[in-house]
Amino acid sequence: MNLDLYDEVNLLDNKDLIKKINLWSIGVLLASVPVFWLISYLYLGLAEADLSTSDFFVSSILCFGILFIHEGIHGLFFKIFKPGAKVVYGFKAGMAYAGSFGNKYPANQFIWILLAPFTLITFGMLILTLVDVMSVYIFLFVGVIHTAGCIGDFYFTYLILNTPGNVIVEDTDKGINIYQKLNI
Repeated sequence: MNLDLYDEVNLLDNKDLIKKINLWSIGVLLASVPVFWLISYLYLGLAEADLSTSDFFVSSILCFGILFIHEGIHGLFFKIFKPGAKVVYGFKAGMAYAGSFGNKYPANQFIWILLAPFTLITFGMLILTLVDVMSVYIFLFVGVIHTAGCIGDFYFTYLILNTPGNVIVEDTDKGINIYQKLNI
């Protein structure tokens, strides 16, 4: 397979990019508040719900715990698409990560890897709220915080979707490399 390196995204060593992504996460946080509030109000009974002090405690624990679940889902999807791939987990530059360094994936698979945690966690929390296992306030608070925390996944998805041609993505220990397949 002939590949041409289109973009090398070194997230860990690029302080300006980290600052931009952190600012974008504030924007995503602010934009997701009305979305999660509307879902909570229209479908989950926010108007009738009572806010309890335990909701704050549980929300705090869940925000921390979801970090591990989120990265575990990335790892699971790395393995689904490449069962023999080694997956590593860690924390660098203030960011948790799951990585399958050096492995290359078609764009559609890498987008699944990127967006699966947001999708599965949000849907799972929605179901837990609908069946009264989780309060609507916990859904609202944790959903907003988790969505803002997904900014790196959203950013990488944006880059991949805006790369022309047939794209392959390599996970690296610093970010991603985006390749275009050459038709030779």
